[in-house]
Amino acid sequence: MAEPFVFDCDARGGHFTKLQTVAAGTDHILQGNVAARQLYKEGEWLPTALISLTSADRKQQVAIRILADIPDKDEQREGAIFFATRHVIDGKGEDGETFASIPVGTSVPFSVSATGNDGVIKIGDMEKRFAFAPGDKPVAMVACSTGEFVFTELEISAG
Repeated sequence: MAEPFVFDCDARGGHFTKLQTVAAGTDHILQGNVAARQLYKEGEWLPTALISLTSADRKQQVAIRILADIPDKDEQREGAIFFATRHVIDGKGEDGETFASIPVGTSVPFSVSATGNDGVIKIGDMEKRFAFAPGDKPVAMVACSTGEFVFTELEISAG
């Protein structure tokens, strides 16, 4: 297993930055801590981040969406970010309800995992389960847009 690492995901409005890898094996986990360091104001773009496992054919996905309201200032280090689920089955996406809110700058542990036909999303001590069959070689991804989101102790592993 690779050592945990830091990914400082920083992207202006209308642009995105991502870290993506193919995960081989049968059980998959993408885990670490995340904090929104700064939110950018750029037109109507929302500051956002995505932590996901997606099947190789892109027809299934379990993910954590991190969203913030459009900031009042061009660069803002205050406010709140919101965590929501994202689930795709047979190519049809479903955004879940918001299930957590934290202040900008607060670090929160997370994980997105798949074992067998189950996908599990954890933020802090909250957990959501979904039907998810990743198949061979799913794609693990961390991405952001219109803000700076720092991922620490990041691990992407498969068993």
